[in-house]
Amino acid sequence: MIKVEEVMVKDVISVTIPATVNEALEKMQKFKKPDLPVINKEKELVGIISLDDIIKNPNEDQIALVMSREFKSVKEGDGVKKVAKILLDNNLTRVPVISNGKLMGVVAVRDIVMNGISKLDLNEPCQKYMKEEVPCIWQDTPLRSALMIMVYSKSTFFMVLGNDGGIVGIVDTQDIMSSGEFLDELKTTELNISGEGDDWAWEPKNALHIVSKKLTLPLKPVKEVMSTELVTVTRKTAISKCAKEMRKNNIEQIPVINAEGALIGIIRDVDIIKSLL
Repeated sequence: MIKVEEVMVKDVISVTIPATVNEALEKMQKFKKPDLPVINKEKELVGIISLDDIIKNPNEDQIALVMSREFKSVKEGDGVKKVAKILLDNNLTRVPVISNGKLMGVVAVRDIVMNGISKLDLNEPCQKYMKEEVPCIWQDTPLRSALMIMVYSKSTFFMVLGNDGGIVGIVDTQDIMSSGEFLDELKTTELNISGEGDDWAWEPKNALHIVSKKLTLPLKPVKEVMSTELVTVTRKTAISKCAKEMRKNNIEQIPVINAEGALIGIIRDVDIIKSLL
């Protein structure tokens, strides 16, 4: 069986504490990552920070106050079957690879599919693993609304519907994040220093002005950032063939169509790794 060390990514994009949420956001946008490992100066893994964490804690500025300190990890010698089970059982997209507490790499669902399953000869049809429920969104949905829908529905992508209800494209979290920009945001905090009574109040109040950066999405609809070039498979397409298509086109999900070309489901990389169990 294929080992973690054969499929994992060793050149990991991470963030070192102390650091701000803005720094994490900038890295997520630049490298198109939905989450980042958080390490200390000794390169020990201390947490994971995700876009979901940031959105749900809008008033926190320090990564240490936002990140998740509980996480699953694997070792380089573990088999990918064990990793697949951890990912599926915990609804994760990636898991850090640890040795003596230090971050050695990251192995994601897509790594297992593209660097592992794509090289195997698994002939089961994708019909066995595909999902008939396909997350969809209207092409004129504003980007900010689309991103929040993704967060609340825990979906990383949407098939995009045109005005006639037909599929016109596909959009994922990275497409939306990449379209944003970081703008300066001025925050004013009033400092009122007083004693036990009003006579001890210091007037006027001091104002502390802090300039930070905030990810701002443009006033654009989904159709302006979506991908319109769709790769498709049929329900009889073999699992390994689906994995090869994902690797070839650098994608994480493929629409499944019938003989008439109508959409009947979706096969995702997370569905494909179930074939290992």
